[in-house]
Amino acid sequence: MRLQPFGDHEGETFADDVVTGTTLGDVRLDECTLERVSLDDAGLRGASLVDVTWSDSRLTTVDALGSAWRDVVLERCVLAGVTLSSATMTRVTFRRCKLDAVTVRAATLEKVRFEDCTVTSLDLGGATVRGLSAPGSTLRDLDLTGARCQGVDLREAEVALSRGVDGLRGVTVTPSQLLDLAPLLAASAGLRVEPRD
Repeated sequence: MRLQPFGDHEGETFADDVVTGTTLGDVRLDECTLERVSLDDAGLRGASLVDVTWSDSRLTTVDALGSAWRDVVLERCVLAGVTLSSATMTRVTFRRCKLDAVTVRAATLEKVRFEDCTVTSLDLGGATVRGLSAPGSTLRDLDLTGARCQGVDLREAEVALSRGVDGLRGVTVTPSQLLDLAPLLAASAGLRVEPRD
């Protein structure tokens, strides 16, 4: 069975498929399982995913602007060049995934979890984030510019913030992580740090 553009799918299983250059539009997936279903240069604008498990797949250059994700688990997936701007993501878990150049600007995230993931260049600019954790994950080149965070716990992650010190309000880090963030914090405050003569 193949994903149909603008279709409604309930309780269906999709496997061993590659969707290339297709706009799936307002497709609705409810209680579906996707195994080895990859998207390449595909559109998911306005899509709705509820109670979905998506595993062993690649999502490359996918436009999921304004999509809605609830109770979704992505396992062993690779996401590269995916746009989730203005999306709504509630109780979404990424497990053993790799994410690169994923844009989640102005989105709303609630209870999102990254478990044992490698995340590079994640743009959360202007997003509203309530309850995010990343146990065992590496978050590199993280942009929190203008983000509004509440209950974000990064203590179990390796974090490298590139931009957006203003978005750290509401984020919990360890003392050692705070030391790593010190240069960015000092720069944002206009503080010069130099050794004594």
